Amino acid sequence: MIFRNFLFGIPIYHTKVDPNKYDKQSIINKISSNYSIASYRNLHDNESDLHHTYKDENNEKFQNINYEKAGLTPLYDDIFYEFASKCLKTKDGFNYKYTIDNYTATKDFQYMRPHQHLPDADFSAAHYLQFDKGNHTTTSFVNSNDFSSYLRFISKSYYGVCDEQNLDNSYLFQNWKYDVEEDDMIIFPSVIRHEVPRQKKNLDKLRIAVACNLSIHKLNL
Repeated sequence: MIFRNFLFGIPIYHTKVDPNKYDKQSIINKISSNYSIASYRNLHDNESDLHHTYKDENNEKFQNINYEKAGLTPLYDDIFYEFASKCLKTKDGFNYKYTIDNYTATKDFQYMRPHQHLPDADFSAAHYLQFDKGNHTTTSFVNSNDFSSYLRFISKSYYGVCDEQNLDNSYLFQNWKYDVEEDDMIIFPSVIRHEVPRQKKNLDKLRIAVACNLSIHKLNL
């Protein structure tokens, strides 16, 4: 089941990927092996420090991750079908297409700078394949509302008493770390800038997330 919340007044969707319905460990093992070959694998930008497959999927130095063989793709099929059929509010018929675009793996002090997924997709998703809630940093979203940079100075009193952990108050803050745990998937409009904040030092295991993109197309009648 997919649940809807609002982040900065923008819808964000939250669901679970059942870890017992696919070979989760085989994916983690391959990603961990790839990371051991090179902890830095980044063709995304010149600033981030992480290991991920964006624009480097065919690099023969690393093992390719076969999500379909591991049984993960059918689960994504079901999730995105439910999302498209039940969560989107449209006036006309449409088709949709999703892609599994890359995975990210980060450990000691690694991070990914703020970015968005336009114009490649209408919605993006992050599946937290391996995530230690007590030690790994969750995805941080950037509030693009123009008032986010000054509202705390104008509404000092309310800002001082509001619950900074309650998602309803996210519009008051310039950044918001969305609360997730392992096996969660979040789906959000691709226009929202987001980042992977710097990880803690001396982590026991990798933070691993799989990124997907979803595009919506009007039916040609």
